[in-house]
This record gives sequence, structure tokens and C-alpha cells, in this order.
Amino acid sequence: MGVKVDHIDYSPTKYARSTGSIFKSTDPLVNSHRPQWAAVRWTNLDCKLVNPGHVSILQHVLEVALDGNKSAAGLAMESITATGQTARMQFFDGVLFLLSKVSSRDLP
Repeated sequence: MGVKVDHIDYSPTKYARSTGSIFKSTDPLVNSHRPQWAAVRWTNLDCKLVNPGHVSILQHVLEVALDGNKSAAGLAMESITATGQTARMQFFDGVLFLLSKVSSRDLP
């Protein structure tokens, strides 16, 4: 099972949404950048942090979103994987990082 990703790009005059599943860090959806016309890109990832493949994809998505800033991506990753982390917002080089964990149970 891959990481479910949802990119929402928008500006005051335009809106676009891209969804899909990512199975490796070379998949096109994970490497897509915010289009020039878009003022904002919201990326939602649905993944299990106990899966090493999901963790590496998440790390790659963070690096792409932060324009290759591995240091900022590492700090964001630490926040995501830390247990007991509360919701928060932080700026990384012009990128607003919003962390909000949603726990879920697999239903039969």
C-alpha cells in the first residue's frame, strides 16, 4: 500500500487538485512542485509511520516542499515522528508547516 497524497493548489482566481498514491520517491506526484500561478499549495499525506517505505516518502515530500532544504525537512520530520507532539505551525524559509496528527483505526 502506498502513501495517499492530495495536493491542492490555489490562488484567488484558480484552483487545482491532484490526488493519488505514491509507492516510491520517484513517483511524479511526490516530485511535483507548486505551479507558478498558485499562491498556496496544501499537501495532505495519509501514511503509517511504522512503515519504513512511508517514512522515506514523507521525508522526500518534505524536502521537495522545502525546496531541497534538508535541515528544515529533518526538523519537520522530527516533529511528525515525535510521540505526544501537539498541533503547531512553523515557518521554514517561506513555507508554512502545519502539523496536525489525526489518529485513526482500521475498521473491518
